Amino acid sequence: MMRYKKFSICNYKAIDDLTINLNKSVIPLIGVNESGKTSILQAILAFDKDKDNILNGVHTNPKNKYRTTQRPCKIIAAVEIEDEEEFQDIGEEIRLKMDNPLYTWLKSAVDNKREIFIMRNCENGILQKSYSLVNENEDIANNPKTNALVNAIVKRLPNILYFDDFSDRVPEEVTFPENYKNDGILGRGRDREWQEIIVEIFSRALEEEFSLTKFLNLTEEHSCIEIK
Repeated sequence: MMRYKKFSICNYKAIDDLTINLNKSVIPLIGVNESGKTSILQAILAFDKDKDNILNGVHTNPKNKYRTTQRPCKIIAAVEIEDEEEFQDIGEEIRLKMDNPLYTWLKSAVDNKREIFIMRNCENGILQKSYSLVNENEDIANNPKTNALVNAIVKRLPNILYFDDFSDRVPEEVTFPENYKNDGILGRGRDREWQEIIVEIFSRALEEEFSLTKFLNLTEEHSCIEIK
């Protein structure tokens, strides 16, 4: 499975340079009003291009309203590929051959639990729908397969969920599109965030690979589940 290890935030709103290490299950952000707590959370959310439409898109504007000149914004996630199976899946998806230097580099990162740094691209103060690999030598950065690798990694990253406060309550019912169990495509309505939470629970609750779509396609003789 993929996991986030840290986020580095540079020139996002009033944040000049900050790194958030995700080495604990709960990370408290403590500070007075207007100290930047919300900006930190929104910067992390802004890493995920699929969440650009929530919060009315306010988090996608990195501009510092206190400066007349905006410095280049950087939102970088340090991620880790946790197992060999994920590595193999990525290699097969992008058709990465063993004689490619990128294969050796990626295999070393997996074997040594080394962080891979991915940045959401930002041009002229506007977050782009693309990502790039950072902090690597030119041979890796310019490899013809690097862009495909970055896209494959980003696609597998955990969902980033954002709640303004603790007023959000679990709805009594979360519905999925009628054809979800066949095509695995989530809806775009108000249940989207809760749908993603449920999908994440299924993908991470068991040691073996399992998914919500697999559960929905179980036959009656195999669908007995004990809930404690």
